[in-house]
Amino acid sequence: MESGFFILGLMFLAGIGIFPEGTSPHYYVSWGFFITASFGMLVAGIGLYLGREKQLGIITAIIFVLSWILGLWAMRVFRGVAVSEFIGIFGIVGWHYMVLAKILRKDKEI
Repeated sequence: MESGFFILGLMFLAGIGIFPEGTSPHYYVSWGFFITASFGMLVAGIGLYLGREKQLGIITAIIFVLSWILGLWAMRVFRGVAVSEFIGIFGIVGWHYMVLAKILRKDKEI
């Protein structure tokens, strides 16, 4: 299920490249990317929690909630969406590398 969110998120990410900031569709494809990517991350985190990675699942939920709270706050405080986008992508990329580090550590144990 989370892979479906991520695939859809990648389509929206391609839309961000096609419609840069300042064009009317950028706002919508940007929101589409952050919604699908962050919910994909959350669904993956739930799967991690229900599996054997409870700590990683909890950290994923915390990153999800904090990214959304800070991103929505930034939209109210700053003009434009750049700061909000930065906060969102920082959360997604940070989570990605956290999961990658966990996977690489497991590979060394084998």
